Amino acid sequence: MKQEFFFQLSLDDAKSFINDCVLLSVAQALQQGANLALASANLPKEEKLLNTKEVCKLLHITRATSIAWRKSGKLPFERMEGRIYFYEKDVLAALKSFNRRAKS
Repeated sequence: MKQEFFFQLSLDDAKSFINDCVLLSVAQALQQGANLALASANLPKEEKLLNTKEVCKLLHITRATSIAWRKSGKLPFERMEGRIYFYEKDVLAALKSFNRRAKS
């Protein structure tokens, strides 16, 4: 059951409360970004993480193609903190696989 609370606040108290909430949210978002950046930086070179934009540029494909390949299993990915990332080694292996199929 959803609990509801009603408070009577002065305008200054309401502004202060909203400001504190926004600052807390921004701080948490920055911390999550920093944690992800640190995790990516600590990976060995062969385990470098790429985002969708970087994968599209590397493979010369559109975002829609990357989504289709991801959904079909042609392009392995990881979901971290609600975002999609690709291991560079997996993308390069998929690229080699595509090239082998094209030559056959």
